[in-house]
Amino acid sequence: MITEKDIERFNRYIKQDQDCQVWTAGTTRNYGVFSLDQKPRKAHQVGWMIKHSKEWPKGQIARHTCNNKLCVNPDHIIPGTAKENAADREAIGNGPGRLVQTPAGQFKDGKTAASALNISPQLLLHRIKSQRYPGYFYLD
Repeated sequence: MITEKDIERFNRYIKQDQDCQVWTAGTTRNYGVFSLDQKPRKAHQVGWMIKHSKEWPKGQIARHTCNNKLCVNPDHIIPGTAKENAADREAIGNGPGRLVQTPAGQFKDGKTAASALNISPQLLLHRIKSQRYPGYFYLD
């Protein structure tokens, strides 16, 4: 069970970035990590658990509707299957074949462009959409 002390500690590591609540503490594989009952938990799942006052559904992964792996806003997190998550990515055009135009006019796949910036492809998409990377564009 999550205590008030856990909630206070959790909230210390959140920074508001437009609609997203971005995790600022430790990460593993580009996802936030929060220690709960002395066990590492995915921070976005803990945020969801706090809002809904129940455990994360077993066998489910998080579908980030904002496409930002560091977001812990429970309104942006939907439990679902890996297949549903992959369909979400394809629906917004963030599949593996998506091309990015850089400020220098180069064309790269999203994964390569994100790697050059040392961020995840999902975070690059989010930042392009929020116009935080002027000159970067996803090509349709």
